[in-house]
Amino acid sequence: MTDRFSTFRFTSALLVLTLSLAACSTATLPAPGSGSGHAATLAAQGIPGQSSTSQPIDTIPTTPLNVTPATVTASTPANGAIGLPSTGFTVSVTFSKAMSTLATQHAFALIVPDFNAAAEHFTWNSARTIMTMQYTSAVPAGTLVFWGMGAGALDLAGKALAHADNVGGSFRVLREKTVKLYSDPEKDLWVTDSDAANFGAYSARVGTEAVGGDEGRAEDGTRINDAGAVVERMLLQFSLNKLPDLASMKQVKKAILHTTMIHTIGGHTAVDTLVLQNVSTVKWFDGAALWGAPEVLPAESKPSMEIGSAPMADVTTFMDYDVKHAAQLFGLSQWRLRMSDEYVPQNVNPNSSGFINAMNNAVEFALGAYPIPSSQPYIEVTYAYP
Repeated sequence: MTDRFSTFRFTSALLVLTLSLAACSTATLPAPGSGSGHAATLAAQGIPGQSSTSQPIDTIPTTPLNVTPATVTASTPANGAIGLPSTGFTVSVTFSKAMSTLATQHAFALIVPDFNAAAEHFTWNSARTIMTMQYTSAVPAGTLVFWGMGAGALDLAGKALAHADNVGGSFRVLREKTVKLYSDPEKDLWVTDSDAANFGAYSARVGTEAVGGDEGRAEDGTRINDAGAVVERMLLQFSLNKLPDLASMKQVKKAILHTTMIHTIGGHTAVDTLVLQNVSTVKWFDGAALWGAPEVLPAESKPSMEIGSAPMADVTTFMDYDVKHAAQLFGLSQWRLRMSDEYVPQNVNPNSSGFINAMNNAVEFALGAYPIPSSQPYIEVTYAYP
């Protein structure tokens, strides 16, 4: 009797265990977002996740959390880079995992003079693995910029960035230099409407000059026109190869052309009627070619000369173009200076008593060969280079 009861109890226990195992084997897994698994863990930690139900951040809650911390896989600019812009440079960092944008941005450190936090502008790719920072404030030319990441950079699982203290680098923005580029004495000249030219002269007359005598020729032997006057232009030629760092120059920041007015001729007392033109011809040795050489940039962009005993003109746009196209311009920055009213009325009687006063309308300028160095023409150029 006792043996039969014991056998019955053992058989019943075995049946219950079998039914329990069967029930476990048919249990279903909880659905994503049901309050368990990776998504629930991120929510409990306050780490933002994707809110779209069509793109869940977890699929199988039984998959173990990825506890491997994020690393930096790439960054730009390269450590030690040079020649970045002084305004608007960017730093880009690529991570191995999606990052918490706010935490990672707060962990980014930039060291520049007079740092302005409001000038840091961050953007991310859609996967949140590439962060780009653009700094919109200007830093001094030649500044050495340092950047790095702190341990506060977190991935979406709240794990700190691995080896954060080794992430970072430095780079240098463009430097600036100011030099005086003097015109070439052997290439400077004056030229007349009769194609006569004089290279290597100390000075040049710009405008219209009356000439006397019955032979119809100027004192220097050049032919004069029918009105008894000769029209003269000045040509200044600067060798761009004399600019330091020409090959690596990135931009001309400022360029001022300086000239020296020696004296006026006739009744002309100002240089407000001067026309300055940036021209180009391979025949730098040919007076006729220089007289009518085409302008480099459109006519409406001519620089204007300031009035005074030392006329000057802002030629920044033109010098920047000349430098960037030095090969096409035969290594020369060529400038023609003439009067806007250089062509005189043809009905003036050269035998009249008022002929000399009517015809003389010129200004004399120093050329590159002028014996006083401070009076020689030059362009003061400020440029950016790596």
